Amino acid sequence: MKEVLVAPVSRLSIVVGKTLGGSTVAMFQGLAILTVSALMGVKINALGLTLGLLFMLLTSFFAVGIGLIIASRLSDFEGFSLIMNLLIMPMILLSTAFFPLESAPTWMKWIIYLDPLTYAVDGLRGALIGQGALPLIVNLIVLTVLCTFTLLLGAYLFRRCEA
Repeated sequence: MKEVLVAPVSRLSIVVGKTLGGSTVAMFQGLAILTVSALMGVKINALGLTLGLLFMLLTSFFAVGIGLIIASRLSDFEGFSLIMNLLIMPMILLSTAFFPLESAPTWMKWIIYLDPLTYAVDGLRGALIGQGALPLIVNLIVLTVLCTFTLLLGAYLFRRCEA
């Protein structure tokens, strides 16, 4: 992180570069999965694909925002990896990526609704195969708000961190 902070470019340029770079990688990974899905016979209409790409983009921006927030507070990469894994893995496991929301016990549903990735996974599922538990607009609004918040907070904290 120190090498990046002492570079002769503005902090805003670093934040924009990290955001676009991280999101580009995530989008290519998502497109690879969608391509394999199409080759396996999954039918996706044009509107579903467009909405799916939007959910993927918002999710990648959200993840980059979380990364900026964490990276702005740490000085070494090892600590960053550890914290990201400790934060992201439970979010993935609770996001309904591996089980439908309807099958979760009642006591667990409130935890699932607090998980930001729930709205990303459910929105993507609803857009691509029409089987989301929540309305697409709810997923889109929640994910957009979370994405905006994490990116703005991450950029603010990153601009304030010391080299």
